[in-house]
Amino acid sequence: MYLNASLVHQDTSNVVGMGGNPQVGASDIGVFNGHIAELIDLNAAPTTTERQQIEGYLAHKFAQTALLPGGHPYKSAPPMT
Repeated sequence: MYLNASLVHQDTSNVVGMGGNPQVGASDIGVFNGHIAELIDLNAAPTTTERQQIEGYLAHKFAQTALLPGGHPYKSAPPMT
């Protein structure tokens, strides 16, 4: 899982389990109290290039390019669509 183009969690099992009542933002410690601007669901792990394109797209769409690391390929311009 990446947050602002930085790896924050990695799991090699590639298995996600949903309980009986899955909710976006819910966890075993409570429910997320905030806003989710966009959710992207992929059916496979993206390549590094695909992940960077997604990061660039989102950063430019929501005017958050300052959160991208200095060497990010889409820091100054969004990916071509």
